[in-house]
Amino acid sequence: MKYGRTLSGEIELWLSENPDQFEALAKSVQANLDGRWTRQLDGLDESYWDLNVRGASVTVHRQHQLGVSVFAEDNPTGVEFLKRLAKALGSGVPDSSLSLQLPYALQAFLTSSCGVDVAKFAAVFGFDLPQPDRSLLDHDRDMTSTLATHHGSALRVEVLRCRTEGGLYLREVFLRTVAADKIVEYGVLAVALTAFSAEARAAIEAGRTPLGAILHQFKIPFVSAPIGFFTADAASLAATPFTLPAGATASGRFNRLATPAGETLAWIMEILPP
Repeated sequence: MKYGRTLSGEIELWLSENPDQFEALAKSVQANLDGRWTRQLDGLDESYWDLNVRGASVTVHRQHQLGVSVFAEDNPTGVEFLKRLAKALGSGVPDSSLSLQLPYALQAFLTSSCGVDVAKFAAVFGFDLPQPDRSLLDHDRDMTSTLATHHGSALRVEVLRCRTEGGLYLREVFLRTVAADKIVEYGVLAVALTAFSAEARAAIEAGRTPLGAILHQFKIPFVSAPIGFFTADAASLAATPFTLPAGATASGRFNRLATPAGETLAWIMEILPP
C-alpha cells in the first residue's frame, strides 16, 4: 500500500497494482466508509467512482497501467477517511520498499558513497508525520521555496560530494539558511542533466544554488510527486555527515520532480533536522 498525491493536490492511497480489483475494492471502500455513490464514470483505461461520505467526497480511481487508488481532499476529514481505509484494507503501514523506486545509480550512491542505511528507515504515511514536518514534506511543491518560507530566509546549498554517472548528476548536500547558516535539510539527489538546457545544467553543476531555486530561475515547469515518507533514527544516518543525537528521529521523504509531460528532472531523498 502506497501513499502520495494526485496532480491536483488530493491525498491518495494506492490500494492495489491490479486494476482488475477495482470493483471489489470500490465495494470495500463504500462498506468501510458507509457512503453512497454519486457518480460512476468508466472508460477503457480509467474509472472514477465518487463516494459521498457525510457530505465529503472520496473518489476510487482505476488506472489501467497503475492499479487502484482512493483519494480525498487534504483536510482532517479526508485524512480520517484514508487512515481508516489503510487499517481496514491493508496492514496499516505503507510499502517499505520506497528506495527501490529510485534509479539504481542513486540507490548505490546513497548507500555506498554517502553511508545512508536506507534499510533502517521506517516507512510512514504522509498523514502520520508530526507537525511541522508534515507541512514541510507532504506537499507537491519544491523543498527550496517551502523551507525558505518556513525559516524566513533565502537558502544556499553546500555540496558535500558529487559525481556524474550515466547522465545523472549525483550529489549529497546540506541546505542552509543564508541568514544564520542553519542546516534545514540533508539531501541526496540524482538530477537528469539531459532534461535541462545547457545554461541550467551549468548552474546545477556549479553547486552554488539549490535545485528548486534553479527551476524557478529558469522558469522550468515541474510537478513534485513524493514517492513516500519515512522516519530515520540515529543509527540509519550514523555514517553520514548528518548525524543525529542518540534517541532522536528525523522525518524525510523520497521525491520525484518531473515536467508536466512526465519527463523526470530529478529524484531526491530529503531529511529534515529533528
